[in-house]
Amino acid sequence: MSRQKNNQLMPFLGAAGIWLVLGLGLIFFVSDPESRVLAFGWFLLLWFLALADFVTIAALVFSIVYWEGTPDKARLGIRMGLLGVLKVGLLVIFGTILSLRHGIPTSSLLVGTGTLIVVPIFGGLAWSFKVKPGGST
Repeated sequence: MSRQKNNQLMPFLGAAGIWLVLGLGLIFFVSDPESRVLAFGWFLLLWFLALADFVTIAALVFSIVYWEGTPDKARLGIRMGLLGVLKVGLLVIFGTILSLRHGIPTSSLLVGTGTLIVVPIFGGLAWSFKVKPGGST
């Protein structure tokens, strides 16, 4: 089951890696040299939070999908509860950072939060080409 889960996540992780490189390049060209390191740092933090949020929700959905085939439902239920708490915690951290955005360069803010949109869209597009009609990869 773990190997199948990794196969399902690979297109999304590939999209995240490509977006990381593109985002760093975009920030390099848009930012002024004095604040470039600060912009890189904020982008990496927002990118990491968005990716952690995405992986958490993917693990939660994967647990829900395999709920019926699992003999140890109590263990899976606890795991799902902890993943839900982690998801809410990540959203609180993300919201707190965005509400205190006075020191964050605009380029980092736009590209970093863009991770929430770009990775699921392009990862899902790549995943849809990888999945066979029967639903397996």
